[in-house]
Amino acid sequence: MSVLSYPVKVLKGVGESRAKGLNNLGVFTVGDMLYYFPRRYEDRHIIPLAEVELYGTFAVRLKISSKISAMKARGLPMVRFSAIEVKADETGALTDNLESRVDIVYFNSDFVKNIFKQGNIYIFYGKITGNLAKFEMANPKFIPYQPGIEDTRFYPVYKKNRLVTHNTIVKAAESALENSTYPDMRAWRTLPAAVYMATASLPAGEYRFEVTRDGKAVKTFTQTIGRDDNFVDVNLQSGAKAKKEERRQNRNRGEKRERRKE
Repeated sequence: MSVLSYPVKVLKGVGESRAKGLNNLGVFTVGDMLYYFPRRYEDRHIIPLAEVELYGTFAVRLKISSKISAMKARGLPMVRFSAIEVKADETGALTDNLESRVDIVYFNSDFVKNIFKQGNIYIFYGKITGNLAKFEMANPKFIPYQPGIEDTRFYPVYKKNRLVTHNTIVKAAESALENSTYPDMRAWRTLPAAVYMATASLPAGEYRFEVTRDGKAVKTFTQTIGRDDNFVDVNLQSGAKAKKEERRQNRNRGEKRERRKE
């Protein structure tokens, strides 16, 4: 019996309840998890604060410099703290940039007060507002800083539900890859970086891609690549879904042409 036929609950971090959540997403086996592709990828390349543009979405490396304050605003829990930028030189050595500060607030997420620690470094990802003297972020995504974490530039974003968290899906996908005997699937998971490099000179649009093994196509996908200054959005769809989406778009274009004729 192929490992791809094993129930998804055998994967690391997936128990009975999480397996039910994955089942609701159409993932029943290790093989299903292997082919459960992200809806898009977020470009989480770390950007120096001096290079960010206000109201843009960026990943920044910050050290919490103040106490974690928990309070209520209009009856809802709120957590606030300040953080300073942490720069890395060519050797990877870290230094604090005391002149660049970000005020961070989490609304209706009082649990984070038990996660963050003053003096610890995190990678925060989200919209940056404020002004050039003081930046602000509200409810940013975050991960603890680890040496080399910047190497994981493209972060997968999966469809989820209330029974299974996004982090669980990411770990289950990684576990499925570890158990996979198909090296081409491992290569496919790192495709976004390759897509970014290969299509850097192409306009945003839809591209078709085939995963092959021994010269034969095993999966066909379309890639809708949207691009702004610091974000690459790669949407992956199976061949059947891609054709359905293509028919829908053609139908919409036809309807627009008919309306213009009227």
